[in-house]
Amino acid sequence: MFALPVSQYTVIMAKVAAIASKGIVGGIIVTIGLFLWIVREATSSDTAMMSIGEPEVAIRTYALSLFFLAALVLVTYMVFILGLVTGMEGVKFAVKRYRGLTAVVFFIFAVFVYGRLFRHGEQALDFLGEISLLDLPPIEWAPFVYTILMGVIFMIIGLVVYEKRAEI
Repeated sequence: MFALPVSQYTVIMAKVAAIASKGIVGGIIVTIGLFLWIVREATSSDTAMMSIGEPEVAIRTYALSLFFLAALVLVTYMVFILGLVTGMEGVKFAVKRYRGLTAVVFFIFAVFVYGRLFRHGEQALDFLGEISLLDLPPIEWAPFVYTILMGVIFMIIGLVVYEKRAEI
């Protein structure tokens, strides 16, 4: 793969696009399944949301709110995990021996840093506000944005180390 007549950035971006496309397709499948399950459950039982006006409109609106929430969670953690894996692969090139151990240490360190700084990051991003979805309690943007930012930071670390240390 390194003998291709393209720049290394093109190869790296192709890998990221391949992983992201698999994650997006998987996330779409899961959220569509969740949406169809919510619609089926709402139409088969007598629920409180049926009394909010027209039943079909209420069911669709409620289901779309939960669909949006599930998609937000899946995309957030997909970016975070993609950043972790990219960082692990990048730091493996920083050492000659014990590459697997180095990747595991990076994973443990990254998860520790993410968890340790979570409250501070959430407080720093508190200005973003909340999402109000129908009858659900308001959901804050800060944890989702913090998780995405940490995933991007880990991805940048992995790409920089890979670019500097990879021997072709």
